[in-house]
Amino acid sequence: MPDISDHYYLVKTTAIVVGGAGFLGSFLCESLLSLDCQDICIDNFSVNNKENITHLLEKRNFFLLEKNVNEPGFWQKEVLPASIDYVFFLTPETQTINSSGVENLLL
Repeated sequence: MPDISDHYYLVKTTAIVVGGAGFLGSFLCESLLSLDCQDICIDNFSVNNKENITHLLEKRNFFLLEKNVNEPGFWQKEVLPASIDYVFFLTPETQTINSSGVENLLL
């Protein structure tokens, strides 16, 4: 799988898909890639299946972070693009858990 820092600056639009390995998330990731977007899929696979995205793992603009967004500072060690255009939050957890995940993404 390519490294995010290698070419993120070459792509105009960057999207994060939280829960991107789920049924809907994997289709969204595919659609974003077909639009030439850089797609950062974040999933901890507690519910979703990695098989849903195996065909995307070698795509040039697809990046997988196997992380739990509900853990504060979950992406502090990751090299991410300076600009994120869209965030799609497709996790199946409850509203309280989703709120803490969104808060962690924004911090």
